[in-house]
Amino acid sequence: MFTSNYSKEENRLTSFGDSLFLVKASDGLPVHYFQQYNTGVCFDNKCRPLSISIYWSVTGRYLGFELPKEEFLSKTDHEPFVPEEYEFLNSLLANPDLPFADMEYHELMDQPSDAVESVDAVSGATSAMVSNIVVKGAVYTTYKLWNIVYGPTKDFIAGHTGSILTPQLIEEILMANNQEDKVWVLERFPENIEMTDSLLDIIETLIVQADFHMAYTAAHAIKGSQLRSDGIQNMLFNAYGKSNDPSIKSLIINKLGQAPFLCTEVINSSRNYIEKLNGNELVDMLNLLKKHNVTDKQTVLIVEKLLSNENIFIVNQAQKFLNQAQLSNQ
Repeated sequence: MFTSNYSKEENRLTSFGDSLFLVKASDGLPVHYFQQYNTGVCFDNKCRPLSISIYWSVTGRYLGFELPKEEFLSKTDHEPFVPEEYEFLNSLLANPDLPFADMEYHELMDQPSDAVESVDAVSGATSAMVSNIVVKGAVYTTYKLWNIVYGPTKDFIAGHTGSILTPQLIEEILMANNQEDKVWVLERFPENIEMTDSLLDIIETLIVQADFHMAYTAAHAIKGSQLRSDGIQNMLFNAYGKSNDPSIKSLIINKLGQAPFLCTEVINSSRNYIEKLNGNELVDMLNLLKKHNVTDKQTVLIVEKLLSNENIFIVNQAQKFLNQAQLSNQ
């Protein structure tokens, strides 16, 4: 079940057609969508009208359903749902991986394939394929509502929100607790979005503190053209300095390697790491500088200090860098 924290007096509604609405907070930011349905649920070839509202997040993720006062869901013989069955139905509707999208009505029950009136109305046992993923006695209701939740409306919501993304809305989604929503917005990150300081801070935090998948998704939300920004490059290099995960550090260096150039601040900061790194991290850093043809005198002098290192691997990496720097300068 779903309970909105916003009353109709507090929010602003944007209507799409007759039944889909976008709820906005007082500051104009989208909060969630809901759609009102008046449909028929049939038992024993008799149908009773059902009024129900279904709610989605701004990303199209299912939030819940709501019934008007005195309305109820019912099973075979019009037996009302008990509270546990409402909870079970809600958990089923929250699962996007159920197989209902690829099933026909007649596959839900053990019955002849030409019995297509209403599967709740046809006598017969529930198919073993779905017996554990439907409310007992309400096979058709479960199936029908799930297909509403994951049907065209969900796609429309995702498309519409994607077209109205602002820095403030992206920040709201990224600061919320739902991982699915965060991935959704990062994968649709607009290339021309204004990268505010607060948005950069949020992305930096995700790269440093989140798991690798989230960090990878956050880093790759930054497009190649955006890497021209000194602010974005500095954010990534700050994340490099704060991260303790070698995989994340390598991810950040690879992303900076996609920039058309390295900004002065990143080049200056990189010198502070050269003598402290070893192994793959040193290789990554020197490769980044080589890729961007960083051969200034200060950087070369610091790399030259590595030639006296006791580790032959480090010496070899320094020599490779210096050879290329010499060629570039010539």
